[in-house]
Amino acid sequence: MLAWFDGEEGFPARDPAMWGRLSDLFEEEPDGYVRFRRSLLRDAAYEGLPYRTRRKLHGLIAAHLEEEMDHPDEIANILSLHYFEAAEYQPAWQYATAAAKRAESVYADVEAAGLYARALEAGGKLPGLAQHELAGVQQALGDAWYRAGEFQKASEAYTAARPLAASDHLMDAGLVLKRSHVEEKLGNYAEALRWASKARDSLKELTGPDAAREATRSGAWYAMLLQAEARTSEAIEWAQQTLKEAEATNDPEALADAYFVIGWAYGDLGREGRAPADELTAQSAMQRSLEAYQQAGNRVREAQMLGVLGALALWEARWDDAMSFYELGREAALKIGSTVDAAVTRVNMAEILTERGEWTEAEALLLQTLPVWKASQYHYFLAHCLLFLGRVSLCTGRIDEGMTRLQDAKSNFVSVGAEKEVPAVEARIAEGYIAKGNPGAAIELVASLLNNASQANGVASVVPLLERIRGHALLRQGDVWGARDALDASLAAAKEQNQPFEASLTMLSLIEVDRLEGVEPPLEMVEESRSRLASLKVRAVPPVPLPAT
Repeated sequence: MLAWFDGEEGFPARDPAMWGRLSDLFEEEPDGYVRFRRSLLRDAAYEGLPYRTRRKLHGLIAAHLEEEMDHPDEIANILSLHYFEAAEYQPAWQYATAAAKRAESVYADVEAAGLYARALEAGGKLPGLAQHELAGVQQALGDAWYRAGEFQKASEAYTAARPLAASDHLMDAGLVLKRSHVEEKLGNYAEALRWASKARDSLKELTGPDAAREATRSGAWYAMLLQAEARTSEAIEWAQQTLKEAEATNDPEALADAYFVIGWAYGDLGREGRAPADELTAQSAMQRSLEAYQQAGNRVREAQMLGVLGALALWEARWDDAMSFYELGREAALKIGSTVDAAVTRVNMAEILTERGEWTEAEALLLQTLPVWKASQYHYFLAHCLLFLGRVSLCTGRIDEGMTRLQDAKSNFVSVGAEKEVPAVEARIAEGYIAKGNPGAAIELVASLLNNASQANGVASVVPLLERIRGHALLRQGDVWGARDALDASLAAAKEQNQPFEASLTMLSLIEVDRLEGVEPPLEMVEESRSRLASLKVRAVPPVPLPAT
């Protein structure tokens, strides 16, 4: 390449003896190139060049590379760098944009974001560039950061794009909807609903098939947010309306979103013993959602749906199937570069490992995901991760650590408005009270939850767990009769809500109470609990707390 500079003003003629004098500074590569031995030397040499000389170097390199390549777009990222540093902003804009799209196509989202940022910097120096072109690249920058899990950066990019898209009402409404998605990831559900409603209102004022499609998708997203806030009836109503609109606009993406919300809502209702009388089940709705995402070519949501199907299998006590779905979902997420979705499947797998008593393995998986949640500020899944970490700590006797993790989980759920998840955390905190030798505090906490049990606040679905914890606390206090009553209530609630694993754990506790009283436990109960736990491959369960001596 040095031959490119022969005859250029300011560049000395090549000297064959030069490499001998400089040999200590470089290493020779197998392909004939030479490389600085130390990056510090390279940086010092570069920074020592006069600015005009540096620009000229970059320009010459860019021109020669472009001329030598049959398809310059194949090295668009390199060309964009050299043209930008040469202050030749038109080709820098062109090649940076092309390179960013190429990076997107292979799911290299962080690289794409960097290239879009370079394109915007170059484009900002081109007076003739149209505002809508800058807006499109600014939006693409936000999309890249969103896919990379950098939600705050995505929010900033979308915010910067809106003034550039002021004359394009459809694009502006789309940016508002994207802002809603970001707010949901950051845990601001009230803001997410506000932005979603604003987007839908704007889209309803526009005409044309594109506006109708985006309005339908905004309705599906609004339904998802309602379901996330446990406003299940409203969510189902919005989702069913979206189904009609999606069929009318022939939009598989919106159709998939609507079926997803219905499957999610029906699944929650089923866990609470309130499955609706509908030919559509949670499983069938989720399967239709997956097929519609595949039809739409949405590989991101396709990967996520594999995780959702895993969650359904988990609830139906098909844990091996659930683990298979989670692993498939993780592989699909990694193929598209979605570290966040891959981490979600890790948390889901850790939940099963925790229930199976594989606490060391569960903790290892959870700790791997912790940096992802903190970096992305995805507080909802940070809370879930901390919940399972807290449970692992309690199961392995690290009580104070477990209580701290559980309190942190509760705080994160509250901060994002996911109060429906809090009762499950408080139930585990009550377990921690028993482990710390304070069963009275456990009884008080459980009583306050049971006295306010409803489907809306998330307590109803954890009644079997709460009653079992109350039974353990009473047993710890020596109230064996009271403990039996609570455990009987736990078993009845578990069977009513079709929670076979919870029922099996409660049976173990009732068997222990029988033994304490010198009574032979019912053989059918012993066999049923053992069979169920064996089929789920449960290796260990926390011991039943015995009366204090």
